Amino acid sequence: MANRARILVSVMNGNWMKKNALRWRWLWLASLMVIIPGCAGEETSCFGNSDCDTCEACVNGSCVTDAELCGQDPCEGVVCDNPPASKCIDADTLQVFHQGGNCVDGDCAYGSDEVTCANGCEQDACKDEPCAGITCDQPPVNKCQDETTLLEYANTGTCSAGECDYSESETTCDYQCQLGACVADPCADVLCNTPDDDVCEDQNTLLVYQNPGTCSAGKCSYPSQPQTCDHGCAQGACLPAACAGITCDTAPDACHQAPGVCVEGICQFDPVSDCLNNDACCPLGCGPTSDNDCLDCEDEQYPCPTGCCDWKVDLVARSGGYQTSLVLDQNQFPHISHNSSSIGDLKYAHWDGENWQLDLVDTGADAAGETSLALDQSGKPHILYQNLSTHKMIYRSYEGPGWLPQDVDPLSNVEDFSSMVLDQQDIAHIVYRDSKTSTLKYARQNGATFNIEDIDTDNPCGTEPSLQVDALGFAHVSYFYNETRVLKYARQTASGWDIHEVELLGDSYVSGIGYSSLVLDADGNPHIAYFDEYANKLKYAYWSAGNFLTVTVDAVSNAGLFASLALDRKGHPHIAYQNTSGQFKYAFFTGQGWEIMMVDISYGMGEHCSLALDDNDHPHISVRYQSDNSLYYVHW
Repeated sequence: MANRARILVSVMNGNWMKKNALRWRWLWLASLMVIIPGCAGEETSCFGNSDCDTCEACVNGSCVTDAELCGQDPCEGVVCDNPPASKCIDADTLQVFHQGGNCVDGDCAYGSDEVTCANGCEQDACKDEPCAGITCDQPPVNKCQDETTLLEYANTGTCSAGECDYSESETTCDYQCQLGACVADPCADVLCNTPDDDVCEDQNTLLVYQNPGTCSAGKCSYPSQPQTCDHGCAQGACLPAACAGITCDTAPDACHQAPGVCVEGICQFDPVSDCLNNDACCPLGCGPTSDNDCLDCEDEQYPCPTGCCDWKVDLVARSGGYQTSLVLDQNQFPHISHNSSSIGDLKYAHWDGENWQLDLVDTGADAAGETSLALDQSGKPHILYQNLSTHKMIYRSYEGPGWLPQDVDPLSNVEDFSSMVLDQQDIAHIVYRDSKTSTLKYARQNGATFNIEDIDTDNPCGTEPSLQVDALGFAHVSYFYNETRVLKYARQTASGWDIHEVELLGDSYVSGIGYSSLVLDADGNPHIAYFDEYANKLKYAYWSAGNFLTVTVDAVSNAGLFASLALDRKGHPHIAYQNTSGQFKYAFFTGQGWEIMMVDISYGMGEHCSLALDDNDHPHISVRYQSDNSLYYVHW
């Protein structure tokens, strides 16, 4: 660089330039070729070392620092403490460089060692031991090899190549292998000594279940053996011996007349026609108009009719008692709906523990059709009845101090034959006969309106319907088909109505009335009491083994009018009814046979009766007494 400076100084000498003008031009051009200024910090081109500074050398046309020219050690100040990273030189060898190196000609050189990797060299490092840090204490879940063989794994295992291995063993189960474990015999401690109750397979066959039974998979089964019943089967038992050889020529007391009639081995007798209050049959009176109600009924000289003295008779209301409906509240107090056809008033009565409280629900409404009463969860009454002037069916709920009315089906014509219940959510369910089409319909409450659907459109049908609702909210109905007088039963399902024929009573319609009363047992199976107007008998039908079995309850005196059914805590039926002689009767099944009691022998007592049983299975009955056109409450 000093030489270049000297050339420039000489060039810039003015005298020299004047004397050597031509030479100056060529030298100036040559200097432009040699001395080309660059950007700050950039190397300047050179032709030889003479064009460079003292400690520089011209290398490839550029001046670079040369330590030897300056007499310096190239390794001076060089620290070799940053060796190259270790690296794999093959699959099993790792080259590891020493931490401290040596400077040679200004460059660092590092020694190295070759390390053999026991588990191989990968990604410039020896691979770790694969089992390092692995604890083999999570064995697989035991599993069943087959129905009786259990494959078990040791709780601790060994590690190899990073994988745990657990030893296996097989165990033969004494009973069975299920879900990876041996299970004990589920029948080991099971005693099969509670067979199902015997049931009637049909009217003449009893299915008797074996005791003890057999256990399989923890469940008992009881084989059944059919047994032929010579005298019929009812309520899970063969009926007692038939009436062959039995004569009913001796009346049981002064209030019954001989001869009687043997029904399924039991003699039944008509009461004497002139057994009135205060006569030789019952001197202190059995009828509702008596003040004494058989207080001296133990007098052996003048015995009362069977059961007369067990009954208490209370006058509820004068001028009424038609189409009664009775229910008991939580206190076992009675509530009764009824009407008076003479003036058409709809009435409601209830016992408050001391007195009868009477309420006029609807006056002048021609409410002479059937009434249905139900109490909701809070004890408020709900009543269904027909307004015979408009032929509409009215549903009323007590909203204190008044009754809220709803027209159930504005498009139908309803003159009679209806039934209503409330379900567990206090929703009203109603069945009724549409007089326009002579078909049976069903209505379910939906807020302020009712959803309507057909049950049976086989015209003409739907007389004397009786309704119940099961625990799932499905409706069950008994009713009559009038053309051939068939008792039918309809069960609501998720897809529609399942209709069964209970009994064909006759091959043509008769003008009589066949009353039906339906109740569901604890299993939701139907039981029906009804009047067979062809045979003039009180009958009872119940569901068993997929069909209905029928039993004649009372074959004496054309019994069965106004039949009202209830089931006691054992599921045994109780029926209140009237015979065509106008006498009030009560029948119940004891488990062995039917007991029939005369509630009252007064003519006309027992019309429009409605029965309910209290928590002690004692009967409570609302009834009309024809002689004084009044509503009575009869109970034990």
